[in-house]
Amino acid sequence: MFSLIISLFIFGCNNVDKEEEKNDTIVETERVIVNVDTSSIIKSNEKKVFNFNEFNYDVCYVKDGGLYFYSSKDGVSSQFPDSSQIEHAVISTNKEVLYYTALKDGNLWLKKTFLSDLKNETNWLINLNRPPNKFKTETYNEKGKFIFYNDSLFLECEYAWMEGFYKMCVYDIKKNKLTTPENFIYNLKTRINTAKGNPSEFAPSNINSRKIGDTYELFFKRNNDSVQISYTKDFDKEILADSDEENPTMNAYTKSFRFSISPDSSKLYYSLVTGMGDLAHGPIFIVNIDGTEQIQLNSDGISSEFKPVWLHKNSVIFLREGDEASKTPAGLYITGAIKNGITLIDTLVSYYQVL
Repeated sequence: MFSLIISLFIFGCNNVDKEEEKNDTIVETERVIVNVDTSSIIKSNEKKVFNFNEFNYDVCYVKDGGLYFYSSKDGVSSQFPDSSQIEHAVISTNKEVLYYTALKDGNLWLKKTFLSDLKNETNWLINLNRPPNKFKTETYNEKGKFIFYNDSLFLECEYAWMEGFYKMCVYDIKKNKLTTPENFIYNLKTRINTAKGNPSEFAPSNINSRKIGDTYELFFKRNNDSVQISYTKDFDKEILADSDEENPTMNAYTKSFRFSISPDSSKLYYSLVTGMGDLAHGPIFIVNIDGTEQIQLNSDGISSEFKPVWLHKNSVIFLREGDEASKTPAGLYITGAIKNGITLIDTLVSYYQVL
């Protein structure tokens, strides 16, 4: 699927260097695998009146058509004062201008406001000439990415099954001009993602998958030893159950990992492919680089358009599905910078962006 390709996920390599295994010492860490329950979920969603200059907002998100800003430092959320049905939002690189999409006469329009304006007066910019459903996937009904880059706005649209979004609405801010290239420019999106600082998720040479016992796990190679990072043996039966004539490579002995390292290299989140249908399926975890404090962030987020995003040095913003058994609400969460406990930011979130 195209959307998986452009996410720049790199599969962990299962080719094990036998000589390297002989020379390496596998270090047993005192690890803690945290099973998240409702007692470890802290709701920090204290509502405040919106004032961009008062709080250190670092995340924005959309809930029930309203736009909210969240400060991880202050633990508060504030609703942006616009009664329009809002779908996406992004701010300029200098954090002076807010751009967002809103519903008008059945189509999405671009709007803007200056964040230094305490009255938050908004302006309608241009009609995108498409209804909201043209900016969503047919798989999970997720919204496409909205990006500010080089004085232009890029919004994914026109989703095709097994291809992903194949068009972009491109708005030139200085020229006040909207274009929609017929052919999707593949390298453009890659360049934008890199410029925005999104995790490249290219696997460094000191992290690979290695055989331990009768299965494979992720390892972090240091000077003369290796530390086991992942602990996924409990998922082997699930992987084997999905192995059949259509998916002969799906088994616990050729696991596929995808991962991203935090900006300060102290943590990584990784996903594990446990099943294949029209899309890949599998959970996402966060763990310290020494293998301690592994937490499962969600049960099936590997093919979502909204992958976890690093916030600051080593926290992660992510969407989590609801779980009736543990009474865990679906919503937007953040992991701790020191401990990997998770905090609920808000429920019913359909879009989010790290500022």
